Amino acid sequence: MNKQTLAIALSLSLASSAAFSAPVSGYMEGWNTLNDTAGWNTNTTASNLSIQPHEGSIGDAYLQTYGNAYNTFDIGASTQLADVTGDFGGGVWNVSIDLAFLSEGFDGAGAFDNAWLRFRYQDATQNGWAYSLTDVFDNNWNTFDVTFDTSWTDAEAMANGWLPDSQSISLGANPSQPWATTMSNVYTTEIRLSGEGYLIGGIDNFKLTAVPVPAAAWLFASGLFGLLAVGRHRRS
Repeated sequence: MNKQTLAIALSLSLASSAAFSAPVSGYMEGWNTLNDTAGWNTNTTASNLSIQPHEGSIGDAYLQTYGNAYNTFDIGASTQLADVTGDFGGGVWNVSIDLAFLSEGFDGAGAFDNAWLRFRYQDATQNGWAYSLTDVFDNNWNTFDVTFDTSWTDAEAMANGWLPDSQSISLGANPSQPWATTMSNVYTTEIRLSGEGYLIGGIDNFKLTAVPVPAAAWLFASGLFGLLAVGRHRRS
């Protein structure tokens, strides 16, 4: 193999490792098995969880979180499942989640004031970063999508809507670790709903997927394949 062919092969190897490695399949949960929260647990002492069937459906259910009539603390669900915690690597990810604020609009019910996607760092002594999913709360099901880069600086994460816990879920929280540090060792992934009074929320169709590399990388690698093929043809 001459130097030119070796250089092409090395470039091809580097490009193909980035462009052709299969994206992480990620994680998906629809909570369709009654009495099974599928590895998700209450996120606060004020929260309760149950599996409830969608109205009028057969075999389609969702994760319901609810507090109590005197609730003054957040509710929701969190998980330590390996598929959605640990080291997210240096890539770009997308989270999609369906939410319904089921107690909104009913007499005597509480009022929601926020819904967060939250990643907590390392262990129960640490805080994390949270993203506000919506400021509109109704009892219809809606899908929310969040795309994020785990290699962002703190300033970049904040510019894209993420906030450390001390600026999001709790103004009195201890300082969070830097964004990139947090994403290198996620302790829990959490859906957190806040408000006052009797709150009932629905959570469904949680999906975490790796965002593929740009198509340009595929084109670059394809061009290198062509160059390598020409080199082989000339030698033959």
